[in-house]
Amino acid sequence: MGGTLALWASLGADVRVLSMTAGEAGGDPTVRRAEFAASCAALGVTGDVLDLPDGSLASVRGGPALVRDVVGAFAPSVVLTLGPDGGYAHLDHQAVTRWVDRCGAPILHAVFPPGLLHPVWRGLRRAKFPGVAKGLSREQFGSADADVVVDIASVHERKRAAIAAHASQLRGRGPEDFLLPGLLDSLGSTERWAEPR
Repeated sequence: MGGTLALWASLGADVRVLSMTAGEAGGDPTVRRAEFAASCAALGVTGDVLDLPDGSLASVRGGPALVRDVVGAFAPSVVLTLGPDGGYAHLDHQAVTRWVDRCGAPILHAVFPPGLLHPVWRGLRRAKFPGVAKGLSREQFGSADADVVVDIASVHERKRAAIAAHASQLRGRGPEDFLLPGLLDSLGSTERWAEPR
């Protein structure tokens, strides 16, 4: 969603990004916080990090109320989040999407082309990563339906820079290889969004 965030910020919108965790399950939280800040700077947005437990958001009590309180404090025109599939069936992503869906604000869910992120999920399952759902098929990832399509061609390089800021997660590779080689390029120059169904 970095392209949409960068575009709206470039048009003068007050864009804020909230990360629920410091990412401690995937590396040094101090490094992860610095990378998040650099990524937000590349997009031209404001970012904040909460200290909820990375890797176990589904068990956090009061998650929906917390999101409702944060959203209520800022009264956004729209809240962007992943779809119910959590992008690639990441359990933390799915939990946060459920919380956001109950926040009372207008919401748009990220829509990825059908099956696009299934190889990411498959790779994580092969690596025995415990943070993704089990037993899913390619058809359960993504959708052809989108209510809003945002042209991000003018900010595509800012999106690449934001991904590059997460160097510890890229493990020495470039943004083009984020999650899978060619994935960023296969998303093209648009980002797609859907209203909750």
